[in-house]
Amino acid sequence: MLRFLMDYTDQDLWRQKEQHRRDMQDKGDRDHGKPVRDRKPIVVPDTKFIDMGSYWLNNSKKIREDVPTLENDKYSIIISRHPIDVLRMSDFEQIYSCHSPPSRAGGTGEYYKCAGAEAQGHGAIAYVVDTDDLLSATNTGNIESAEQELEQYDEIFKDQEREFGVGENLELEDPLGRTRLRQFRFFANLDVDETQIEVAVPEKATYGKPPVGLVDRVVRWARAEQEAVISAMPLKSNGQIDLDNFRIYGASYEDTSHYSGRKELLSILTGINMDDFFGKVEQVTDTEDELEDWGGIDAATVQREVDDTAAKWNRDWREVNVKGIARDTGMEEEAVLIGLDAVIKFTWDIDEWARLPNYENMVECIGDLLDQGMYGSIENLDEKERAERAKDEGTYSQWDPKFNVTYSNSYLSLESYIGKMYTEGGGEEVQAIVRIDPLKLIGWGHEQALYNYGEEYSFERFCQVLNLIDGRVSDAIREGIEKYFKQENYMAGGGYMNLVKRIEQDEIDSYEWDLEYDKEHHDESYETWASVSFDFDPEELGVDPRILFDIVDSDDFKAALKKQLQDPVIIEIDGHPPGHEENDLGYLFIRDSGAVDSGGDVRYSITFKVQSGDDDKLVELFYELITGDMDDEDKIEEAFLAALQLAAAKNNINLQQVSPEKQREFDNLKDLGEVWRRFI
Repeated sequence: MLRFLMDYTDQDLWRQKEQHRRDMQDKGDRDHGKPVRDRKPIVVPDTKFIDMGSYWLNNSKKIREDVPTLENDKYSIIISRHPIDVLRMSDFEQIYSCHSPPSRAGGTGEYYKCAGAEAQGHGAIAYVVDTDDLLSATNTGNIESAEQELEQYDEIFKDQEREFGVGENLELEDPLGRTRLRQFRFFANLDVDETQIEVAVPEKATYGKPPVGLVDRVVRWARAEQEAVISAMPLKSNGQIDLDNFRIYGASYEDTSHYSGRKELLSILTGINMDDFFGKVEQVTDTEDELEDWGGIDAATVQREVDDTAAKWNRDWREVNVKGIARDTGMEEEAVLIGLDAVIKFTWDIDEWARLPNYENMVECIGDLLDQGMYGSIENLDEKERAERAKDEGTYSQWDPKFNVTYSNSYLSLESYIGKMYTEGGGEEVQAIVRIDPLKLIGWGHEQALYNYGEEYSFERFCQVLNLIDGRVSDAIREGIEKYFKQENYMAGGGYMNLVKRIEQDEIDSYEWDLEYDKEHHDESYETWASVSFDFDPEELGVDPRILFDIVDSDDFKAALKKQLQDPVIIEIDGHPPGHEENDLGYLFIRDSGAVDSGGDVRYSITFKVQSGDDDKLVELFYELITGDMDDEDKIEEAFLAALQLAAAKNNINLQQVSPEKQREFDNLKDLGEVWRRFI
């Protein structure tokens, strides 16, 4: 504190500067034909800032003082208790909130009445301004002079919205940001003293775009100026501060709210650990309760609040979008109903669709999701909150049905739409608009919100329920839509689902290929694979078994075999051989392959796979490979031998030419079975 004290030299210099400033202002007034101002005597402060704590504790009508901020002169803090300054806490272009007046665009106006209560001699406000702007508006050259000049005005900031002000204002532009100081009271000694002691407690929340450090600077100021007050706070016998002896006054709305929040603010102010507090600070809202409703209710005012609320939520949501339509009911109570309109929007690249669906397809899709009752289920917010309250009260039981949280997706409306849309860049996409039925949304029994009828029926509450849908739940709805349209062959990927569905129902017969899948339901399955094997006889091929093993176990053989098995099927499906410029069909992926010894022969096995994300043409290739012409022993043998010849030649190894039509041994049960199969 010593560095803020003014010695005699500082005080004399300060007095000279202030007198010179006044002389220059008076000269300017005379030059412009204005009357000379009625000046107060010059009062030189003892410190380099005016003691604002005394203003607070003595219930001064207004406090107009500037606190040096951020340890430099770039910004100044003006702390005021003047009713207009407090009332306008959220009445600026860059500072708006639920405390904004209904006329202010961007604010909700929901707690404007709270700002009025706070202005009734309770709260204070700390505004941050640019120091250069402050000096310019006050026509001064230093902070000390600006402090005295502020006392001559009824309002600090210019109000663009009001046609007539309360009094003369400084014409200072909007503040950069602000925070509040709440009024707490306590009895130093309740047994012997009935006088309540007031303490200014800074909020930790800020609004606007204040520079970093605003709250910290205001807290340090409030702590330094109220050392005597803090030391007089009532204590328990164990040394803890007794919060049961405290009350908070003014507005009911709190940025840092409830018992825990009030304790936290006192901890921040005093620098005392929260564990060293005992009890609860109760709230007194008599001032606000006695205020009449401000401005009445009309549809236009409510519509502005609804639009602002909707804009706030829509900015954060990825796929949900909400709006409300306010309208008067004509009732004496001036009740306003808010029609609720909410949708979930999904988009896909048009290339993801094999063919375009229409309105009727979307109705059938939503109907299917409703029948399943699984895609888009959300928590019952009302039931969940009721259970949480029961837990706090100690009356909750997990076995009690009334506390069970229920789920549903019945809010999905059949009046939904899907179709082709054009993007801003001229491209094409498929867009689905899934409408939400408020009447069936969990936690709601109305298709309309009721203004001023309680939080449970407010538009804000409707948005809180919608917030449960956006994100994870909307992803589930998208998944359900995609599965439906894939299954109906509108989207790519439906081929795989139908393949697995036919496998599940034993509709696919393959004689030479061993077909398997991951055993998941067709709309959950991820992978299906088919395997085939062939035994090479080293003696027939005229090659050492070890050399034969090395050939078939090589990458050259695997690559050649993949082509020998798949190329004929690809040509049949696509009409062009692989590598042709008009061929866009690739090869199936190899899941596994390898050679093993089999009683002197070399057995080679290869497994091809398809997955849920594969193109439908690839699924068709898989299906035709295992059920078409290649599902034949001779064709498979021919492919294996051709691949072997290619791999051997590439490695300069000569093999005997072996005909695929080798002599069959009819006493072999396998060969007999094969012959029998060919003739039935």
